[in-house]
Amino acid sequence: MQIEIIKEAHNPVLERKEIEFEISAKVTPSREEIRKKLAALKNAKEEFIVIKYIKQLFGQHKAVGKAHIYNSMEVLKRVEPKYLLERGKKKESEQAQKSESKGE
Repeated sequence: MQIEIIKEAHNPVLERKEIEFEISAKVTPSREEIRKKLAALKNAKEEFIVIKYIKQLFGQHKAVGKAHIYNSMEVLKRVEPKYLLERGKKKESEQAQKSESKGE
């Protein structure tokens, strides 16, 4: 997976960086993988990154997306809708099933 940042803007009113990116990969990566890669590229904490969308380009091995990188958790929770904060997180039931299967 390779991520290229197409556009980057700083929004001082909402205290965030707005990033548009392009991903080159055969399979669209998960939001968690993209968040880790963006955090490494931008020297930011993963929990301060919210991925707005990921769109697969038809007939190509590319996807485009948009993400916001915040300076603090307080601003992130105040600005972003709750459904975006929950999207991309592993569900507790999935984590419990994985831990049970490892214990057997």
